[in-house]
Parts: sequence; C-alpha cells; structure tokens
Amino acid sequence: MSEEKTATLLERIGGEPALEAAVDEFYKRLLADNTLEHFFESISIKELKEHQRKFLRLAFTKIPESIDVEKLMLGKHQRLFLMGLNEKHFDS
Repeated sequence: MSEEKTATLLERIGGEPALEAAVDEFYKRLLADNTLEHFFESISIKELKEHQRKFLRLAFTKIPESIDVEKLMLGKHQRLFLMGLNEKHFDS
C-alpha cells in the first residue's frame, strides 16, 4: 500500500511562480512606503528577495526542528530594531 503525499503549502499556493510573485509584490509595497524605505538604504534588494524566498520556501514546506524560528527572525531583524523598527511599521 502506498502512502498518499500531502501537498505542502507552497505547492497549494502555486509553487515557485506564486512565491516569486508574492515576494516581488511584498518588496514593491515596502519600498513604496515612505515610512519604511529608509530601512532598505544600502541593502541589495536582489539579495534580500532571495533570502525572503528561501525563508518562505522553508516556512511553506517543513521547518526543521533544529531551526529556532524566533531566534532566527530576531537575529535577522536586529539591525532594523536598532534603527527604530517597531509595531507601528507593521501597520503601514
């Protein structure tokens, strides 16, 4: 008897093309927001998008138990917190 494979969230949302489109739209909106744009000065948006795609690929498939997501997210955003990023920016 064969086991039926359950589709990952990534597969259910349309796979890589949907992931690419979502990341592109996300950064388009972030960079267009004048309350957020200063956080991205001197940052390679191309590299940032690639990191975002890698993270979402992981999040939308299966996060390994060895990864502490909270620690990872806090570490990756520490520079932004020091620049003043706070909860009001998430409502922009």
